[in-house]
Amino acid sequence: MKCDKIRNIIKTDYIDNELDDLSKAEIERHIDSCNECRRFLQELKNTSINPLRNLQPSEKPDYIWNLVRDRVERREAPRISLLIFPRLAYAVAIIFLFFTMGLFYHRFYKPDMTYESAGGYIEEHARLLADLSGSDSDSVNFDTRIERFFL
Repeated sequence: MKCDKIRNIIKTDYIDNELDDLSKAEIERHIDSCNECRRFLQELKNTSINPLRNLQPSEKPDYIWNLVRDRVERREAPRISLLIFPRLAYAVAIIFLFFTMGLFYHRFYKPDMTYESAGGYIEEHARLLADLSGSDSDSVNFDTRIERFFL
């Protein structure tokens, strides 16, 4: 292995004793044969590991533990959000979409309307427009393509 990779492993898994036996033996063989990596390991031990060996755990004052306990006890229960249940949210959205489509379908689709009755439907609406405008229904002429087609 290259020295850079060995040094990264030394800084993490080797120094924490997290390597399996085979990897540990390989790293130690490299350290035995490489002066720079051996020096790096010794410097790491002198600056990071050895100063911490003599530390004694300090006793925390009671008020700190009381604050921690109070915060844990005051913690609110998590709120349930629709984002927690994305499948449910999608299902509700799809049901709403189909329901809305069904309303529009039944509102605007006239299954009993045939080609012949469509002309009557248009004439009826033309008469309604004429009544609203105050003119005679026979004289109403919008001169549109659909009107020319049906009338």
